Amino acid sequence: GRDHEYDQRTSALRDTLCGKKSIIDIEKIIPIDRLDDTRYFFSMLYYRGSFTIIGEKWGKLLLGISNSGAQNHINKYLQ
Repeated sequence: GRDHEYDQRTSALRDTLCGKKSIIDIEKIIPIDRLDDTRYFFSMLYYRGSFTIIGEKWGKLLLGISNSGAQNHINKYLQ
């Protein structure tokens, strides 16, 4: 359900805030009704400018938080 999806999404955000990186494929189309899916959620954060591409791993993009402003915004979301 949605609680599991929310936990998975926030867990990945917390990992990224702690210096770990997120490995995903950037989705070109983000359906609003699927934002609870982690891959769409992280893609939205990338297009919004909160994440930036910092490399590639296993054929997927390696994302990190783009700047301290984005980090503060994500911290507020997680509280």
